[in-house]
Amino acid sequence: MTSPTYLELIKSKLYPNMYPKLIEADEAHIILRDGRYLFCCLPLEQVDLNDTHNKAIKAQLAKTFKAFPVIREFGLFLHIYGPVARWKEVSKMITVDKTALRPIIVQNVNFIDPETGDVFNNRTAWGPVKFGFCGKVIETIEAVANELKSRG
Repeated sequence: MTSPTYLELIKSKLYPNMYPKLIEADEAHIILRDGRYLFCCLPLEQVDLNDTHNKAIKAQLAKTFKAFPVIREFGLFLHIYGPVARWKEVSKMITVDKTALRPIIVQNVNFIDPETGDVFNNRTAWGPVKFGFCGKVIETIEAVANELKSRG
């Protein structure tokens, strides 16, 4: 599945029913918003694999949304797509945030391979409690993954 086709599929599942505001969309990425929750979808080749705490992505989003710790924080669902073989090499480098008090808090890092439907998920958790507006989004992306797998 091509990137634009995959992005249209994801966008159709999340916008506007889960994220009512479409901030940005082009042939490679999407940014959606619902109050203080952001969804950012981008290709693996646009992710700086040396940036283990996603500082570049968070800095750009903090600037765009005028985020500020405690006063105006945003929870980020970071969705990355690309070849699963490449993801397996770098997945441990791209992590969720373990603490709050940041302008942008990465609550979830989710990966999908649009060709195979393979999906991986890493979600912020302190003990048995998982945080963020992630549950329904994860279910939706897993449904998309199953749809992709069934297409074969």
